[in-house]
Amino acid sequence: MSTERVTAHSGLEILAVEDSPTQAEELKHILERQGYRVTLAGDGQQALSSLNGYQPALVISDIDMPKMSGYELCQRLKANDNTRPIPVMLLTVLSDVEDLFQALACGADSFITKPYDADSLLDHVQHILSDPPRRAAGRAGAEVEITLAGKPRLITSDPQRMIHMLVSAFEAAFRRNFELAQTQAVLRSLNDRLEDLLVERTAVLTAEIAGREALHSALRALSNTDELTGLHNRRGFMTLAEQYWRQAGRTNEDFALLYIDMDGFKQINDSYGHAQGDQALLAIARLLQQTFREADILARFGGDEFAVLLTDCGGPAARAAADRLTANLNQMNADAGAPYALSMSLGLAQFNPKEQSGIPSLLELGDAEMYANKRRASGGGGR
Repeated sequence: MSTERVTAHSGLEILAVEDSPTQAEELKHILERQGYRVTLAGDGQQALSSLNGYQPALVISDIDMPKMSGYELCQRLKANDNTRPIPVMLLTVLSDVEDLFQALACGADSFITKPYDADSLLDHVQHILSDPPRRAAGRAGAEVEITLAGKPRLITSDPQRMIHMLVSAFEAAFRRNFELAQTQAVLRSLNDRLEDLLVERTAVLTAEIAGREALHSALRALSNTDELTGLHNRRGFMTLAEQYWRQAGRTNEDFALLYIDMDGFKQINDSYGHAQGDQALLAIARLLQQTFREADILARFGGDEFAVLLTDCGGPAARAAADRLTANLNQMNADAGAPYALSMSLGLAQFNPKEQSGIPSLLELGDAEMYANKRRASGGGGR
């Protein structure tokens, strides 16, 4: 967009004739930023009707419009004594040399090619408005025979207007030729680099795929991980435990499940605050990590409940692992010197494919034994 400029013609009226509402508003915006007053007309007939009692300093008209083209509008304006002095600028795509002939033949004072930039448009407008007095006054038309597209044409036009139109055509052709040359240079450069770009793009895509896979892995890990303790959550535990269940069924491995519930967790929260409650949960998580093997599957199910799947470990070995956890807990309490001691109830469930249909049934068995042990330890009380 053009920067605002100081012009001696601010406040002059311009009639803009454009059937595209979007392009009409864009044209109006460009002109009004420079201080011109703009009236819009949607086609040639509407423009002629608006000129009854209204004489703008300039008419800017698109060529390709319904009902009445810009050529016909210009011709009718120049045929009328009242509107002949008004300069007319045509907006054209200039796709054929015939466009130039018709612009000259209808009496247009100037034209500018679409698409145009704001600065070029404003330069043309300022040039036309700076040509005193009105173009049609005091200039004798001359019949000039020219050859366009191999055909002789007779045009009645004053020499200055014809020169201006030809210069405008040259400027438009030069600009398009320059743009074409730039485009061709870019295409040559792109063609020269095409193979390198393909290699680079392939490398980028490979990196993107690797990055997305890493992101998906990270997201899966987050969705399967307990946020506080870093252990598996229930979903992560179930996924891994079900996989191990199927593996153990094929290899006849023994394994067991340890269901764990912290005792007195509510009292810790109530007496010392939730931050201290979180620290208690973290202490239990660290204890589990220190007690069991990397091959074992450790999880916090939520709240104060934990579970451990003891892989390739059954019978007396599983019971020994549970006893080792109890011993480590007692040692941790002795070393901590905290105002409270951590306690937990355990439930051990041995894998038996004849009695359990899957991990959920093994969890139920471990939960039931844990609850029974908690009741015995508390003298029959609840959880």
